[in-house]
Amino acid sequence: LPSIEEWDILYQNKDNIGGFVAVNYDYYWSSTEETIATIAYIFYLTGDTADVNNKASKCNVRAVRDF
Repeated sequence: LPSIEEWDILYQNKDNIGGFVAVNYDYYWSSTEETIATIAYIFYLTGDTADVNNKASKCNVRAVRDF
């Protein structure tokens, strides 16, 4: 999963990489965790913003790799 910083870069370049389609939800998980073990950051595609959410919640995912 991309970190919240990587999500920002992905969002800024969304037109060059084919955009994003949110399935069922308008937000995606990031690999960035909060200090509480059950909380992680999510990235909203509709508003280019980040927030935190309980890991038990359902969100979209997008795999990335680093070269």
